[in-house]
Amino acid sequence: MIVQETIGQLKNIPVEERLYLMEILLNSLKQDINNLKKKSRSKSDKFTVETFDLGQDISPDRDIIYAERGF
Repeated sequence: MIVQETIGQLKNIPVEERLYLMEILLNSLKQDINNLKKKSRSKSDKFTVETFDLGQDISPDRDIIYAERGF
């Protein structure tokens, strides 16, 4: 019920004040989105690379690779 009353009051205030309220809400949303992005970055696992030995040096021939792909 409070939401309906608030919306009714907002419809009756001048346009400049409504725009000001929209700016406040937008800035608040931007801060919340940035906070969510920071939290999601901190929770992600770090990427680790595992190296392995093929037993010999491999030097790919780019001409053959590109020819197989049709380039």
